[in-house]
Amino acid sequence: MNRNLKRHLGAGLLVVLILALVASCGDDDSATGDDSNLRPVTATPTAVVGLPEDIEQFQVVIENGEFDEDSFSAIAEQPVMLTFVNRDTETYTFEVADVITATEIPAAAETVVSFNIPTTGEYEAQLLGPGGEEIDTMFFEVTGPGGT
Repeated sequence: MNRNLKRHLGAGLLVVLILALVASCGDDDSATGDDSNLRPVTATPTAVVGLPEDIEQFQVVIENGEFDEDSFSAIAEQPVMLTFVNRDTETYTFEVADVITATEIPAAAETVVSFNIPTTGEYEAQLLGPGGEEIDTMFFEVTGPGGT
């Protein structure tokens, strides 16, 4: 009786462990390569952005003329320039779009723009209007492989 009880308890424990292992796996898309649920690179005023390549690509979502703390974003009501200033004095300026205006893009629309930033380090990002006036500014750090 004691031996049978131990056998049943052992088998029950094994089933519980297997179920716990299966439940902890969750929805992992890494095996399928499906990264559709991944968000764009994020940057907040103190964010550290990890980029995997030697030539880093920085993705910006433009929305409503302001940076969004959740997705480092901006949208143009008028043509704008986005300037990245490395704290080591390197400056990268990109024209977000020549034709993005409020009349051509609905107010709720988003525009995603990618930039190549070849140097890791601390950056100041400025969203500038057509006359060079500052619309918004954010600070972030770009790291190399393994950054978080």
